[in-house]
Amino acid sequence: MSGTVATRGSAPRRPLGLRGTPAEKGRWKRPVYGLLGVVLLLGVWELLARVGVVDALLFSRPSDVAGSFATAVGQGAVVHDIGVSAVEIVCGLLGAVAVGVPVGVLCGWNKWVFFAVDPWLTILYALPIVALAPLMINVVGIGLGAKVLLVFLFAVFPVAINTLTGVQATSNQYLGVAHVYGARRAMVLRSILLPGALPYILTGLRLAGGRALVGMVVAEFTASEEGIGFRLQVAGSSLQTGLLLSLVVLLGLVGVLYSAGIRALDNRLSAWRRDR
Repeated sequence: MSGTVATRGSAPRRPLGLRGTPAEKGRWKRPVYGLLGVVLLLGVWELLARVGVVDALLFSRPSDVAGSFATAVGQGAVVHDIGVSAVEIVCGLLGAVAVGVPVGVLCGWNKWVFFAVDPWLTILYALPIVALAPLMINVVGIGLGAKVLLVFLFAVFPVAINTLTGVQATSNQYLGVAHVYGARRAMVLRSILLPGALPYILTGLRLAGGRALVGMVVAEFTASEEGIGFRLQVAGSSLQTGLLLSLVVLLGLVGVLYSAGIRALDNRLSAWRRDR
C-alpha cells in the first residue's frame, strides 16, 4: 500500500515533491525583489550624481543623504522630532479606528443610519482638509491636540467608508441563516459581520496610514516648532537637500513598514478564508 503514514501525535507529511505551496515557495520573492529594485535605483541615482548628470545641489547623492541623516541623528534634534511625530500619528490613528469602525459598522448595518450619515461622510471626505488646516488650528489652538485632530481627520474617513462597504458586502445568505436559528444581534455582529468585513477594515487601515502621514506633515507645516514636518520645512527653506531627502525617505520607509504590518495581520487573521 502506497502513501504516507502518520504516527500518533505527528502531523501528516506532504507527499514528496509537493513540499510547499507556490505561495509558500514565493513568499521570499516579494521582499527580495523589492530590495533589489531599491538598490538598483539608488545605484543609478548615485552614478548620475557623480558624473554630473543630476545636480547635487537639488538632488543630493544617496551617500550624502545617508551622511546628512546620520549627522542629524547624532545631534539629537531629529530623534526628538521622530518621537513627537510618532505620538501624533499613533494617537490620530487610534482615534480614527475607535470612531471609524463603529460608524462604518452602524451605517452598514442599519439603512436608516446609513441614509442619515452617508451624505456627511461624502461631504467631509471631499473637503480639502489641507486648505482648512489653518482655520482648524486657529479654532483648536496650537499644540498636540490640534495636530492629532488633523491626523484623525485625514485618517478616519478611509476607515469608516471601507468598514461600511465591508459590512454591506456581507452575504445575505449568512444573515438569513443566523436569523432562522434565532441568533442574537450581538452574535451576528461578532460571528458574521465583523469577520466578513475584516479584509475591508484592514484595507481602510492601510489607506489611513498613508493619509495619517500626510496629515502629520500638514499639521507640522502649518503650526509647529518640532516634528518631522517642521524639520522638512526648515531643511527645504535652507537648501539642506540631503537632510530633506533623508526625511522623505524616512517617511516612505515608515509607510512601507506600516503597510507590510497590516498585510501580515491580514494574512494571519484571514487564514480561515484560505483554509476553506
